[in-house]
Amino acid sequence: MLFNSLAFLVFLHIVFCLYWFVCNKRLRLQNGLVLVASDKGATIATPIIKNAL
Repeated sequence: MLFNSLAFLVFLHIVFCLYWFVCNKRLRLQNGLVLVASDKGATIATPIIKNAL
């Protein structure tokens, strides 16, 4: 997933809204969300990177 792609924009928007509005002031939940989002972001980006090489 490229940082200037529409897929990344949608992914970032969903994660940001969840982080800001759903996990408001719950530190453990915020940390878990960031951990899962970073893992899923890397999983989504891996096939694209392999195909680019």
